[in-house]
Amino acid sequence: MSISDATEAKTGPQAAPARRARVAILGEFSAGKSTLINLITGGQTLRTQVTATQMPAIWMSHGRQAPYRVDLDGSETPIDFNDRSSISVSDTAYIRMFMQTPVLELCDLIDTPGNSDPNIPPIAWERIAEIADVAIWCSSSTQAWRQSEVAAWSEVPESLRENSILLLTRADKLTSETDREKVLKRVKREAGDMFGTVHMASLLNLESVQPAFRDMVGMCRRVNAAETPGLVDTAQILRTMHRDAMEAAPATTPQTYPEDELDAAFSGPFNDPEPARQSLEHGYATALWYQLTENLPDDDPDALDRAFGEFLGTLDREIATLQGNAAIQKAG
Repeated sequence: MSISDATEAKTGPQAAPARRARVAILGEFSAGKSTLINLITGGQTLRTQVTATQMPAIWMSHGRQAPYRVDLDGSETPIDFNDRSSISVSDTAYIRMFMQTPVLELCDLIDTPGNSDPNIPPIAWERIAEIADVAIWCSSSTQAWRQSEVAAWSEVPESLRENSILLLTRADKLTSETDREKVLKRVKREAGDMFGTVHMASLLNLESVQPAFRDMVGMCRRVNAAETPGLVDTAQILRTMHRDAMEAAPATTPQTYPEDELDAAFSGPFNDPEPARQSLEHGYATALWYQLTENLPDDDPDALDRAFGEFLGTLDREIATLQGNAAIQKAG
C-alpha cells in the first residue's frame, strides 16, 4: 500500500477496505520505543533485525510476505535487511515488514524514527502520524515531557489525540515511589488534556506495561475499520507477553511462571461449558474471556475495561494455584 493509498483508506469518501487499526509508536530518540515493541510483539523485536539508528519508519503487519520499501511517490521496491545501506531515508516513506506474532492480529504497529534525531527530518514521523489511528508517545521518566516533545506533539493531527497514550518509560530509573508519583502528577497536569490516557511504566516490568496495553487494545477496537479480531486475540497476546518477558528479564519480572504451569493455565479444562461460542479447542484463557465478555452492556463504556481487569486477575490467581499445587506435589 502506498502512502497515498494509506491516507485514502483512512479518510477517503468511499468505504475503506477491511484493515486493522494502525498504532504509531512515537517519541524522541532513545525513549524506549523499540523496547516497548519488544514487549508487545512477544520478543520478535524489530531492532534485532534493523540495528541502524538512521532508518525510516517501519510498518509491521501480520503475515509472511517479504519486506519492501515504499517511496515518497508510492512505488514499492523489495529490500534486503542484510544490505541496509541500500535503504535511503530521504526518499522512503516507510518500510513494510511482516511477522507472525499475536499482537499484529489485533493491529499494525508503526515504529517511527526519533523526532529528536538531527539526521532525520521531522516529516519522516509526521507523515506516519497523519495515517495512524492510535498513537503511543514514549517519553523517558527521567526527562519526562520536555518542551521539545510538547512542540513535536503539537504537530500531530487533532483527530489522533483522543486515541493516544502518553507512556512515561524507564520508571525503574527513578529512585523512589515518591519521585515516580511526583513525575506522573506533573505530567498529567501538563499533558493530560493532550492525550487520551497517561501511564508510567518500567519496560523491564511486564506488569507495569499492562494498563497502557489495555488502553491500546480498547482504542484499537474502537477505531478498527471492519476487521476487528475476536477478543481471543487479547488472550494470545497476553500469553506471549508473559512468556517472552520471563525469558528476556526473569530477574526483574515480579511473577515468573514455569513453562509447564503456564501451559496448564492457558490450556487446561474449563468447568462451565457455556456460554455459547465457547470452545475448549482454544484453551482456558479463551473460554474465560468469552465468559466475561459474552453479555457486556452496550451503554457502559467501562464494561470492557472491568472485564479485562477481571480476566488478568483470574489468570494470575489460577496460575498461583497451579504453582501452589506443584509445590505441594514436589514436597511429597
